[in-house]
Amino acid sequence: MTFTDLKKKHDIIQKLLNVVNDDELTTLSKFMRSRILSPESYVTMLGETSSGKTTLINGLLQKKLLKTSAAPTTGAVVEVLFDADISSPEYYAVNRDATMERLDQNTFMSLSTNPDDMLARLQIAVPEVEGLAGLRLFDTPGYGSIVDKHEEVLKEFIPNSDVIIYVIGYKIGIQENDFLFMRYIQELVHQDTDVVVVVNRCPAMITEKDKRLKEIQRYSADLFHRNIPVFTVAAEVNASGETLPSAKELWDYINKLLRSPERQNTLVNTLNAYLDDLLVQADNLVDKREIAHLMTQQEKKDLRAYAEDLRNKGDHIIRAEIIPTFDRLISDVPKLFSRAQEEIYENIAVAIDNEATGRMDETIAFVNNHSLPMAINRETKEYERRLMLELDAMNERVDDYLNEAIADYYHEIELRFASNAELAARASGRKIVGKFMENGLKQYFAAFGGAGGAGAGVANAAKHLLKKAGDLVGKRFSRETYNALAHTLKKIGATSTKAIGNVVAVVIELAQVIIDYSTWKSKLKKQVKKGLGEWYDKTVQTVTVDLENLREQNIKTLREIIEEIASSYELEDDEVTEDISAWLEQKKQTHKELEEAGL
Repeated sequence: MTFTDLKKKHDIIQKLLNVVNDDELTTLSKFMRSRILSPESYVTMLGETSSGKTTLINGLLQKKLLKTSAAPTTGAVVEVLFDADISSPEYYAVNRDATMERLDQNTFMSLSTNPDDMLARLQIAVPEVEGLAGLRLFDTPGYGSIVDKHEEVLKEFIPNSDVIIYVIGYKIGIQENDFLFMRYIQELVHQDTDVVVVVNRCPAMITEKDKRLKEIQRYSADLFHRNIPVFTVAAEVNASGETLPSAKELWDYINKLLRSPERQNTLVNTLNAYLDDLLVQADNLVDKREIAHLMTQQEKKDLRAYAEDLRNKGDHIIRAEIIPTFDRLISDVPKLFSRAQEEIYENIAVAIDNEATGRMDETIAFVNNHSLPMAINRETKEYERRLMLELDAMNERVDDYLNEAIADYYHEIELRFASNAELAARASGRKIVGKFMENGLKQYFAAFGGAGGAGAGVANAAKHLLKKAGDLVGKRFSRETYNALAHTLKKIGATSTKAIGNVVAVVIELAQVIIDYSTWKSKLKKQVKKGLGEWYDKTVQTVTVDLENLREQNIKTLREIIEEIASSYELEDDEVTEDISAWLEQKKQTHKELEEAGL
């Protein structure tokens, strides 16, 4: 399968869509066409404030289009979109209500350092750079700002990225915040996402033997648990006195990654699956109208009653299983993390007391760099394991109730249609399209921005792998909630990692003052307790909010599943087509053409 095959397949499916003439499917089809003709790649720039991320992007563009200065300049997330259809830069604001507005350059520059409350991110469309067609490049603020103000970087940009570029300034090397940031990223990034480290503003004659460079390479590999390519970039000043590093080796490597056969095959296969989804939705619309055409008014009335009964059963599952389970989990959060806080403190306090009085500096360093982070990570992982077991058990119970409810619904339909042979034959052969699928075409489209703002969202097709609907009945709720749970677990791990920074900062305070050797142990234990208190407060607050959000996502998912099934035969009277022979003929012809073309 190639992109040419995808275009041909879409052309054939479009013939059926033209006959069906459904607004929603037409919009999805146009969106798919644009994705096939203009496949996109996502690269996110991360790194501490003033590491030179923005300067690298300006160097790629060979023009100072993004604001830089000695002070931190990126207050907003800035997306650089490479567009072959424009000849000069265009500036936009992507707002939190999913709208986009055109900006002049001065307003764009002002918002980049002082974003208002409405702004989600800024976008600048630039003429295409050779080899980087379809690239969406995200320039992000520093670590603290991302965690506190830009959760979309964690939820959207990092998981959707094909490549992460982490930038470190050579002069200061890897700092404590870099350690925390890299740990944070490692919790969120997909295994198939490439990570590249750039050491920026290097001396002109730097070699691989440079001590600082080797230190960065070693730490990067340890933090990401894999070998990480490290590129050095020297500060280059052009004839106008502007610092515009070309970083050709870096961008050539990025282009090679994005154009690799493996990545292209993944994208083609995923887009092909989306086309299959589009075809199934069109087929089901034809089937649905054919069945509606064959039904009597009484049969339609009975079906509405069966559908309403199924919806009521779905509400019962929510009240009996999902809400009580999450209420209990949420109420347990303070208790579980309080117990973890006490155990961590007691173990570290004993270790401190057992150290020799003369080992003050070594003990403080060990607690700071090893004991506290390891203990907190261990307790966090244990909570994640407990949470997954609890929610897996709930999902199993919900699956059982849901499957029984859906089976009863279809059984009622089979009994009702039993006296109508033609209708029974049509109904029994139907397949329900996974309209709501977590990673299906409609969710990919919605994540991308939807009809009101296509392009405003962040949705990498290759990361939104389509899952088939499967059988009419069978283990659907747990499958659809898995990704939401996985993200929540990663977020909890990342939040705890961020909170470790607060603990370490508190201990560092102690190391920076002169301490009497007779009192350092008690003071260190006091600082550890203070730091753990801050970790507890931050983690409990964030985990509680995450569980509340996960509860709502679970409820929403269950209702979407129920509604998909309940509405599978429902049509309003004005939607029933008197003569559907043209629809049926085009459906048959579409499948014949696809089969003959081997698509």
